[in-house]
Amino acid sequence: MPVVLSHGEIAAVLSRLASPEHRLFGELLYGTGMRLMEGLRLRVKDVEFERRAIVVREGKGAKDRVVMLSASIEPALREQLRAARDLWQSDRDAGAAGVQMPDALARKYPRAASSWTWFWVFPQAMRTVDPRAGVERRHHAFDQSFQRAFKRARGGAGVDKPATPHTLRHSRSPGVQAEGGAARGDDDDTLDGRPHRSPRVREPDVGYRVFPCYRATPSSTAAATSAS
Repeated sequence: MPVVLSHGEIAAVLSRLASPEHRLFGELLYGTGMRLMEGLRLRVKDVEFERRAIVVREGKGAKDRVVMLSASIEPALREQLRAARDLWQSDRDAGAAGVQMPDALARKYPRAASSWTWFWVFPQAMRTVDPRAGVERRHHAFDQSFQRAFKRARGGAGVDKPATPHTLRHSRSPGVQAEGGAARGDDDDTLDGRPHRSPRVREPDVGYRVFPCYRATPSSTAAATSAS
């Protein structure tokens, strides 16, 4: 059985995440049921405030799905996007390479990588050299950073259970539902209430996990077209 935290334990842990960005990220994982890497790979274009929804790309089983965006975290998420836009603008001013893109879209829409819509919601603070492309660019935040922060917060909250960031997914409130009205289980990955599958794409082994892998969907193609 997976480790599950009570509402009180969740609140205690999240309140002890020292960084506002980490606190928001923890609340996002808890409220939406996203996995750690799904949250880190989130792009600006996949946050839809009007629909109160987030599109998760290439989740478990290489499937896309839509999850519900809680109104309670919307102000903090908008603030995070403002901070991310400042980093995006600094990259453009410095002439840095754009973010990592799915290979098919990168070839078809070469300018999309530098667009705001494809930028990370949770970018790294510093640019690093992409060993595959040999260029300096900004990647999404590292998973180890949040994992360490979560472990410290768990200890500060006095929670003895072996909880990890993935525990937030298993500890969701029954009131949090997926788009379409049905409560989501752990393996109930759907898009607009219908099962949705896409082919699995293998990522190259470059020594660290920073490269997202998206199937070219109509929505992503439209975003790339508008960006270019």
